[in-house]
Amino acid sequence: MVSRSRESGIALIVALLLLVLVTMSLLAVAGYVQGRVNAFQVEQRTVILTALADAAMAETLAGLQEDEDFEGIDRRQFGAGSIASTVVRSQPSTVEVMARGRITGWQATIEARVELTPAGPRVASWAVGQGPE
Repeated sequence: MVSRSRESGIALIVALLLLVLVTMSLLAVAGYVQGRVNAFQVEQRTVILTALADAAMAETLAGLQEDEDFEGIDRRQFGAGSIASTVVRSQPSTVEVMARGRITGWQATIEARVELTPAGPRVASWAVGQGPE
């Protein structure tokens, strides 16, 4: 016959082992969820930055459509971030456009070579970059 104190000692050890197993499982799930949250935040920032840079480029191309001497847009708030652009004439009918979108210490940049044609501006080349400011 086993004494009561020995039975309660075994029950305590089993309870502690179960508690350790549950804790480890919860930590594994929390680590997985945190990784997914971080990935979501990076993807969300990328989408917002891309949209901001695209907006800056679209507004700049519209400005060039109206006036071939358009020099770009000054940095200003736009939605959750800010946009800006610069236009530099590289040849008589070609300009270099740098459009930027910024949000919380990060920026996306679009550099484009734009040909000024009678039908309006035509993007000849396009490069996109993204990173911390």
